[in-house]
Amino acid sequence: MLNVAEKYQRTFELLQEDDEHIYNYLNENGPGRRGLGAPNDDDWEKVRTFVRFLQIFYDVTMCLSGSMYATSNLHFQEVSYIHTHLMAYCDSHDDLLSAMAFRMKLKYEKYWGDVEKINRLLFVAVILDPRYKIITLEFWFEKVMGVEEGEKFIEMLKVDVERLYRHYNDGLSSVDSRMGSETSYDYEYDSQSSDSTMGRGGGVRIRCVSCKNSINLEHLGIC
Repeated sequence: MLNVAEKYQRTFELLQEDDEHIYNYLNENGPGRRGLGAPNDDDWEKVRTFVRFLQIFYDVTMCLSGSMYATSNLHFQEVSYIHTHLMAYCDSHDDLLSAMAFRMKLKYEKYWGDVEKINRLLFVAVILDPRYKIITLEFWFEKVMGVEEGEKFIEMLKVDVERLYRHYNDGLSSVDSRMGSETSYDYEYDSQSSDSTMGRGGGVRIRCVSCKNSINLEHLGIC
């Protein structure tokens, strides 16, 4: 509503000039309302500030409320969008904007401030998204949490990806055994170094024992 009203500032001003009754109506008290007068230039500037601030949360809400597309891989992107703007607005020279941003930042930190309390599958979805992969998370977490803590959290996510793969692999093998399939979908790791299977040093591949096809984890940015 505010973004619509803001576009008609000049219309409201002309209406006050041409219709004295409107001016008097806005200044007088009535049932359930208090006469605050017609909006002045400062009021319109505050309206624009409110619109600018609330537009962020409106856009994120509309994006994550979509029902015709997957949203699990969008949470990190949208939360980062909010985080970036809140930090910038907290340092704004606009007192009203910085005050609103500071209060909202407290609520943001309550729910999203501690990344270790967030469902890590939201971050796994980012790793599986070919537009971002794990390199995006490495950059963001090291910037927000610091290099040491960021690297620790990234290692946890790598373990999560490995566990998720094993879970689906075991489920696929179980289905094949019940269906009497002659094809074996057992997989093994083929590492080109002595590092762990999820380490940075090796060109780690997940290889099907029966058909010898393999998936290079570098494609996910993990190795």
